[in-house]
Amino acid sequence: MKNTYEINIKRLLSEIMYKSWLILLVTAVFATMGFVYAKKCLVPKYTASTLVYVNNYSDKVKSEALKINSSDIYTAQQLVPTYLQFLSSDKVLDAVSAKLDNKYTADELRSMMNASSLEETEVFNVSITASDPYEATKIANVLADMAPDVITEFLEGSSVKIVDYAKVPQSRSYPVYRNYIVVGGLAGGGLTTIIIILLFLFNSRISGEEDINKLFTAPVIGSIPNLDTIYGKSGYKYKYRYYESNRQKR
Repeated sequence: MKNTYEINIKRLLSEIMYKSWLILLVTAVFATMGFVYAKKCLVPKYTASTLVYVNNYSDKVKSEALKINSSDIYTAQQLVPTYLQFLSSDKVLDAVSAKLDNKYTADELRSMMNASSLEETEVFNVSITASDPYEATKIANVLADMAPDVITEFLEGSSVKIVDYAKVPQSRSYPVYRNYIVVGGLAGGGLTTIIIILLFLFNSRISGEEDINKLFTAPVIGSIPNLDTIYGKSGYKYKYRYYESNRQKR
């Protein structure tokens, strides 16, 4: 008996293709489950955003001789990360919380806020995500109004200006149904494919002469033919009639 084990890739692919209907069915079921879970179980959230501009000087330009040059822009860009750190500080968020009648703590506001620079410019975006779109807009605008005054107390010689105030979002930012549908479908289809492969690999049944030759060194001296292939679906009836006729002759 041979001790080697070989995987017939062609037969494995054929088995997967043969059961592709099952893979597609489970994929559709899991994709539907992902959509239902996102729609029924997750709380929708909305994101309101403001745009803020940073400058590295506070005095207004009054003379044509005083113009913004490349070094000013570069310095302002370098200030953006510092401003972003101040935005998430307790000093700023406590002031925002007080303006909102202490409805939220500093930690709650911090978890709702996301701030990032726009493509390495002196402009940065501040977003607030909440389950109520109007509440998200209100918090974002209060933060935009109060943060500049608090920040400039510590960073003298610089200024912060609001480019755009937040508007009430018309659509949710979370959950994205498409993502849950895709993840559910991939999970269902992938799991089904893995199970089919494992069942194929651990299948110890001998299905033909080729399997016997792989397992044993002794030659095959005979085989039982498939009568269904020879006689078709009526093969058993033919064999029964042949048996009855011979028995009656005896």
